[in-house]
Amino acid sequence: MSYIQNVYERFGFFGLIKISILVFLISNCSSASARALKNPIQNVCPNFGILDKNSVNSESLVMEDDTVISVGVKARSGKVIFVSPDYVFNALDLTTEHYYLEFKNLYSQICDGPIPFEDRIAINASKIESKRVIESLKNKNIKEIISIIECTKDEKFQKELNVEKEKLLDFKVKKFLSDKFPFARKYLDNNILLRDGDETNLKLFEVMRISVLGKNPKTGLKVLPVLYEKENRIVYLIQPSESDLGICIYFREYNGNLIVEKVTEKMNGIEKSMNPKVDQRMAYKLLSDSSDFPIDSFLDIELINRIK
Repeated sequence: MSYIQNVYERFGFFGLIKISILVFLISNCSSASARALKNPIQNVCPNFGILDKNSVNSESLVMEDDTVISVGVKARSGKVIFVSPDYVFNALDLTTEHYYLEFKNLYSQICDGPIPFEDRIAINASKIESKRVIESLKNKNIKEIISIIECTKDEKFQKELNVEKEKLLDFKVKKFLSDKFPFARKYLDNNILLRDGDETNLKLFEVMRISVLGKNPKTGLKVLPVLYEKENRIVYLIQPSESDLGICIYFREYNGNLIVEKVTEKMNGIEKSMNPKVDQRMAYKLLSDSSDFPIDSFLDIELINRIK
């Protein structure tokens, strides 16, 4: 029995038609590739990537259902390579790092020298614009920065802008503390450790973010930090201005770190040491909570803008 008869018996008449169509498509695609192999586009530099599809030799295009699926391109080595049409005609639209790096690799195989339109490729144009916006933040106040962040739809870029906002706010905190408590300036970047040596992963200036930057927008309540020296220790007093009750945290400097030595309760000017079994836990809770950045609606915009 012949091969065709065998196929006919196995698949039937309509199955044979389907196979014939498949064979036709494969052979058609193969002939298109062979044609493109013989007639590749060449001398396309430096504009490879932004070529006009209507201006290239149609024999170099591999088509499928009236759609270009690849383009034969002559590389610098003399070899013909088949390239996605997006890399030949639409390189400016590349938006991911993966496709951008792939295009750069192809460009180096086909053209000698840098890509003259590299800054215009979408992913790079976006980075350049992002960098420009970030640079512009240096000349804007905190309210303007918040507005820019709120208008940004790109989540990744929004995170970058928030990082820049927090850098600015940290600068304001350190400047405020340096001006108000000059003696403490040299300790602001010191790490805080608990009495047993456990790390808090906090610096002195960081634990005063809430108090310096924050204010209750409804009541105007603000608890500014108070730092002073006592018994060769740095004391951080947390006490609302209208209250007689406060908490004092005593720090001892050792090997460039600030050790939480003790915690006291202060009422009407009288201090009482807190139970040493719980004072470290209390200190860590207070310091950790006060190291958060206030939400935007609780920022003390007036004070922040006054700090230069």
